Amino acid sequence: MIIATAFYETDWFKAVVYILIAMGVARAVDFVLARRDRAMLKLLGKEPDRADRTRYIMIRRLVFIGILFIGVGIALIQIPAVSTLARAMLASAARSYLHRHGVAVGQNVVLVTGCDAAYAAALELRVAGVRVALIADVRSDASGGPLEIARQAGIEVVTGATVLGTRGRLGATSAHPN
Repeated sequence: MIIATAFYETDWFKAVVYILIAMGVARAVDFVLARRDRAMLKLLGKEPDRADRTRYIMIRRLVFIGILFIGVGIALIQIPAVSTLARAMLASAARSYLHRHGVAVGQNVVLVTGCDAAYAAALELRVAGVRVALIADVRSDASGGPLEIARQAGIEVVTGATVLGTRGRLGATSAHPN
């Protein structure tokens, strides 16, 4: 059985469309700013000197580039691998938020690690009331004290695994380990 997906339904197509929309919006804003600059100079009754032209061009270019950056950012979020990274946070950052500001980074978290440091973060988050749903350790030979302590605390630990994707609009609502 062959499953076909229309090209216009793919994430890459959506990303390209967002970039094209951003380019169109940037061009339209640039056109409006250029007209405004010409109208302002005409209203003042003076010819623009070199400094005026340079200033107006630089302002227009900065606005143009800013709009393009926003468009590219929105486009990148449409690609699943990028949106997964956008929803990620380092375990050390989660610990910093917890200890410095007294803020938990979420209600349910999944940690992906390649070292023992994430196990300490998981235990600290657990004590703070955060549900640690899973620790995915990319090392297939992971063993030792921190791993066993996490398992004794009731945290599911999977070795030789990573998270391949997440789902959710404004935050990760589910993770998909391999």
